[in-house]
Amino acid sequence: MSNLEISNISKFYEGREVLKNVGFKSSEKEFIVVVGPSGCGKSTLLKTIAGLTSVDAGRILIGEHDVTRAEPGDRDIAMVFQSYALYPHMTVAENMGFGLRMAGHPKQQIREAVEHAASILRITDYLDMRPKQLSGGQRQRVAIGRAITRSPAVFLFDEPLSNLDAALRTQMRVEIGQLYRRLDATMVYVTHDQVEAMTMATRIVLMNSGVIEQVGSPIELYANPVNRFVAGFLGSPRMNFIEASVTDVNDEQIVVALEGLDDIRVARRHGVGVSRGDTVTLGIRPEEISVGRQRRHQLPARVELVEQLGREVIAYVDTGSIRAIESENGLGHLTIQVDRKSAMSRDDDIHIGFDAEDIYLFNADGMTMTPNRDTEKSPVHEVSEA
Repeated sequence: MSNLEISNISKFYEGREVLKNVGFKSSEKEFIVVVGPSGCGKSTLLKTIAGLTSVDAGRILIGEHDVTRAEPGDRDIAMVFQSYALYPHMTVAENMGFGLRMAGHPKQQIREAVEHAASILRITDYLDMRPKQLSGGQRQRVAIGRAITRSPAVFLFDEPLSNLDAALRTQMRVEIGQLYRRLDATMVYVTHDQVEAMTMATRIVLMNSGVIEQVGSPIELYANPVNRFVAGFLGSPRMNFIEASVTDVNDEQIVVALEGLDDIRVARRHGVGVSRGDTVTLGIRPEEISVGRQRRHQLPARVELVEQLGREVIAYVDTGSIRAIESENGLGHLTIQVDRKSAMSRDDDIHIGFDAEDIYLFNADGMTMTPNRDTEKSPVHEVSEA
């Protein structure tokens, strides 16, 4: 087992800095998921770890070895690609053993390694087949099996499930998670899919525009986002953001005003700068807004659209007085999420409510102004795939 350390990595393409002083460190046998929107630099970061792309500054250490300038074959890593990258003229067994064969390992050792990996991935019956005879999920297992046979210190996954349908993605997420628990290796997994990040990672590295916004466990990032970007990226449906004005402030609380509601008193993060009259962004997650239940802050709303998702209901509601910025449907409606037993239809008149403890506040720079939640007591909200 080896830890991975990325230290102040920078990378330029045609004069544009795509990685900006990026750094994080994994412990041994950790599952790191690098997630972020398209173009944020996550795949470039993975390629620098693999040695497929050079860096312009910084260091990469695997265990105690500085591999910043090392060739890919000298880094003790194995990479699983989005495109599978299988040789069509080779059998499954030949594909899985290719790396060991190129390294000059004895045939018996290669055979044993291939059979061991195939048993783990339940593809023993396919060893004599060729890739074109396999489904997408089976091909991805072969690609993972090829990585396993090398017994690397670090596994690298570059969006390996993006070509699969929804059912197969769910199945492969479970299988990769089980694989992680069976292997003594660190895994770095790149994806744009927050569901994969939330369900698979021991720690998430969330990137945006070439920088790391926050590193932490899934529940830490979900419950305690450091800024508005993190709060808006993790969670589906995304957090509601509403513009508000600060009417009063003291050492313990920030008081904000929203039309149609009593003053909202929100706990203040120690040391954060805020003044009366400041415009701030109020954030509240859809699942924290209740319907028809007595809450501290309540207001009438009309249902504009309902999405029935089986286990839950997503609704977009118009309160008249409060408009969301960056709303889920682009119309300024608030998004709410309730369980499937809630009877709700378009044009229904309802009452929605929330408590001040469920509120996040962000300053003009997008930084969080409210204290950290207790993640030990906070429920882990399962992220919807909708």
